[in-house]
Amino acid sequence: MTEITLIGNDFDERLHDGIGRYSHELYQNMLKLGYKPYAISLDDLVKKSILRNIPKIRIYKRFSGRKIVEKIDTDILHLTAPHISIAVGKTHAKAVCTTWHDNMLFTRYAKAGFKNKIFNKYETYLGHRAYLISDAITSNSSKTQQEMQDYFKQRGLYDDTKIYKVISHGVDNTFLNKEPYKGNRQDFVYIGAINYPHKNLGGLLETFSDILLKYPEQHLHIFTPSNNAQSILEKALSTYLDARMHKQVILHHRASDEEIIKYTRKAVALLHLSMEEGFGLPILEAMALGTPVITLKEAKIPEEVRKYAYKEADYQKVVDRAEALISIDKPLSKEAIDYANSFTWERTAKETAEFYNYVLGRV
Repeated sequence: MTEITLIGNDFDERLHDGIGRYSHELYQNMLKLGYKPYAISLDDLVKKSILRNIPKIRIYKRFSGRKIVEKIDTDILHLTAPHISIAVGKTHAKAVCTTWHDNMLFTRYAKAGFKNKIFNKYETYLGHRAYLISDAITSNSSKTQQEMQDYFKQRGLYDDTKIYKVISHGVDNTFLNKEPYKGNRQDFVYIGAINYPHKNLGGLLETFSDILLKYPEQHLHIFTPSNNAQSILEKALSTYLDARMHKQVILHHRASDEEIIKYTRKAVALLHLSMEEGFGLPILEAMALGTPVITLKEAKIPEEVRKYAYKEADYQKVVDRAEALISIDKPLSKEAIDYANSFTWERTAKETAEFYNYVLGRV
């Protein structure tokens, strides 16, 4: 059986960010398929200097004190995100694979302050390094793959001998195959980070304030893993909502899946007004529960993810759609629910394992 080394942020528990979730789920579902991948946690290397007992791998301590994984002698070395290349030195693996989640590591801090511009350059370096050392690259969506390839083509670094593959992420099993809610839907939800400009927290709150003008009894439940979420939200509320409306916005910081499901399956809609996503997992999670999703048409979100979501031309159209869903209470179609339920982590792991074998046959 193919020997695999995975290097990711953490594998022992499902973290709340997309990359942490991917690393954990890929590892766990590879085990279910019968593989026994070696798993190296970047967090352990950086913070704890702890390594699992992996006989085919050496750890070297560089003069800077940073630990580097070298002499990996398995068939596949898989970096679960580009920035993981920080922990990789020389490798003897037959093939190196990196998973690309989005291309915002090249642009996220481009308009930020001096400190973050330096950080952006470092992230860009890690993205370039991951690309250059990889024999194969998987992307979580067709959008991510196309943007990544365009980026390297524009810089004269594109390599058509590398092997590229789109492998979608999955919806956690706790969201799948739930009976759609039969009662009257109430309130709106948002699921995701709020500490990045592209997440468009201001647009979300401003839109919700317009909904409250006609339906003042509605609430907006914000589920976020972001650090300093309370202070970020309070600052945004003071900017975009009348003080009398603040109590209608409820923050759920690092909530469990069970709590997210409790509110989302009964919600009028998921308001997903982010301007860009590498994938957009909350969209599929909401639809798997039978909850409609409203997005902005201009947003850069993979079409395969929001195939059955509403795509509105502007904020006023979002308000109109939300109000229509409140008054009509139109359920999501069975076709849409079944589509969302087809995105599973088991499928992700199976397609990844098949890709490994294909890559090994090519290198």
